[in-house]
Amino acid sequence: MEKWDSRAVIVVPCYDEALRLDPEAFLAACRAQPGLSLLFVDDGSQDATLPILRRLAACTPQRIDVLPLPANGGKAEAVRAGLLAALGRGADYVGWWDADLSTPLDEIPRFLDVLERNPGCELVIGSRIRILGSAIERSVLRHLAGRAFAAAASHALRVAIYDTQCGAKLLRRTPQLETLLAEPFTSGV
Repeated sequence: MEKWDSRAVIVVPCYDEALRLDPEAFLAACRAQPGLSLLFVDDGSQDATLPILRRLAACTPQRIDVLPLPANGGKAEAVRAGLLAALGRGADYVGWWDADLSTPLDEIPRFLDVLERNPGCELVIGSRIRILGSAIERSVLRHLAGRAFAAAASHALRVAIYDTQCGAKLLRRTPQLETLLAEPFTSGV
């Protein structure tokens, strides 16, 4: 993969997203945010996701690319592969965003602003909260499991994290990040 002239590369992990992808939203984000590039990681999709991603990348090849993985390895491994590729392109900031855009792409500049104003900050995590007039579609069981995991993560890390599962995260390039990404992620499942 060639080096991009982007200060931020957002990885978008995709598995069977053909019916949910909004290509125009991604193109609009690239037009509105000059320092942004997108790297879609197709995690072995079985539907028409990969051809859709390739057409999207062809619209703006200097800012959008696709990394196809040969088989489904899970979201964490797709994110890891994408982050490594993004770092290989020289990005100052790398992150990932869910393909369903549950966090709008126009939030990326706000995440970047936090990192740029706070040199000691290495990570910005999006968080969804239920407020009057908004719709977050999750089952009660999934919501409770997420709250339990967030509480455990907050306790273990000694950092108040409300929503660990929000698919919007941006990290500063550091040697520690590259070390963390060096080994494949595995799951006990």
